[in-house]
Amino acid sequence: MRMAAGRIKTPSEWLSGWIHRRPVGGEQYCLSCGWKGEPVLDSKGRSDVELWLWVFFVGVAVVYLVAYGLWEAYPQVRLVRITLKLASLSGKTLFMVSLVYTLFRLTTQQWACGGCHRSDLVPADSPKARQALGR
Repeated sequence: MRMAAGRIKTPSEWLSGWIHRRPVGGEQYCLSCGWKGEPVLDSKGRSDVELWLWVFFVGVAVVYLVAYGLWEAYPQVRLVRITLKLASLSGKTLFMVSLVYTLFRLTTQQWACGGCHRSDLVPADSPKARQALGR
């Protein structure tokens, strides 16, 4: 998968490099739009949503660590205990939601057309592709 310079990869994009390999056959032809070239790995969902879920999880984890440090220093302050409990509950919830969303994006990945992002691909040297190209 080609990534633009400076773009942050999401966890599902990192993991897909180990799981998904390029399809055998090189260039592909799209029966839907007529595009010819290397297929792209496409997945359902949005990468920015996945990235923000993980960023919020890390932020809540930092709040939890700060609240835990304050609780150790000031165990009698009620606001610190409430913050600690809320950060703990929020962190666990965000972790589960982030993990489920990442697994959803990882399991719905497929090789798709670089033009229309549909999966109607055949090898470029197949009889269907040659017929569509008029060769």
